[in-house]
Amino acid sequence: MKRFLVTGVGRSGTMYIARALRAIGLRCGHEDVYSGLGMNAWSDWAGDSSWMAVMHIALGVPRPDHVVHVTRHPSRNIASWYRVGFGSDNVVLKQWKPELWHTRESLENMSPDERFEWCCDIYCALIDGAQDISDSTWHVEDLQEWEHATRFMKDIGHSACSHSNENLSPFWTLGTQIHHDEMNPQWSVPGGMFPWRMLPSSVTIRAAALGYEEESTRTMNMIARRIGRQNDITT
Repeated sequence: MKRFLVTGVGRSGTMYIARALRAIGLRCGHEDVYSGLGMNAWSDWAGDSSWMAVMHIALGVPRPDHVVHVTRHPSRNIASWYRVGFGSDNVVLKQWKPELWHTRESLENMSPDERFEWCCDIYCALIDGAQDISDSTWHVEDLQEWEHATRFMKDIGHSACSHSNENLSPFWTLGTQIHHDEMNPQWSVPGGMFPWRMLPSSVTIRAAALGYEEESTRTMNMIARRIGRQNDITT
């Protein structure tokens, strides 16, 4: 069986994609093979969707037949990581980049500036790692459109020719949840995003190479309306 992997920066949509593929009927795990505690057997999984695969493969774990790098606009990706604090107490992160590893307690004791800097460093490290191992790259925002979802299915080796608009609907029905992150009141980010001007050049250079640019207020309002959050972006 040919297997696929969806990976990228944490909080970029790997859970969303795993849920959408399972709803379609494809056996795709979410961190079931490449987990935070170690590598697990593939068993009958057709694929796995896990940001931690970047670290596993860099540490020498074999990669599957096809690897897809899924990206999310950095203004939201980093803001989501900032709120949730993914990576703390992660065993694989400690092995891969010990300088980026923190306990939950040390992370909570960071100042806002220190936490933001840490999130940007994590973003850059994972973007570079994912690009090194991937065969193709997708913007997660695009998968809420039928044409892109169809091409994505073909890319992971499961032809979408037999998939109707209705069959692929989990990509857009579940896609509305991708911006609805769990909020940590201590680390909330107004509007659910960091303004582009706040992002360091280390982030914006990588984002531009992936096809992302600063999003205008008009564009962000359009996205907010599409996902049912008209008040998410201020004018």
